[in-house]
Amino acid sequence: EHLVAVRRLFLQACKEKPDTAAQQMPLSMWDKKSELTISAEVLGEGAYALSADGVAGRRLAALRNALVKLADAKADDDVDERLAFDCGHDHHALVGLLLQSAPNVRAVMREFEMNAAKGVLLAPGSQK
Repeated sequence: EHLVAVRRLFLQACKEKPDTAAQQMPLSMWDKKSELTISAEVLGEGAYALSADGVAGRRLAALRNALVKLADAKADDDVDERLAFDCGHDHHALVGLLLQSAPNVRAVMREFEMNAAKGVLLAPGSQK
């Protein structure tokens, strides 16, 4: 499950130096466009709600839509700021990582498509 999100995670991992220790990204980020801190609140059972430390207007819905695209999650039709994973499990580390990329979703998806067009993605250690 979550094939799109796992591919994104793999591409991000390939950018890191091999000797760098893995770190879990926080469930918050500074959004330059709104000049607010955006946070993902854990609702349980794979659901998250975005919030801001000020008035964000439609920005939260836009970031939620970006996360839905990056994580292959489902948008909550009733609440613009909510998303959930079909599997019903929480994915804090994945949401934290993808939240950092959400403001640049077009560039991220373009990079993903370019790498997919190059062929099969392989871990650096398995390349010949």
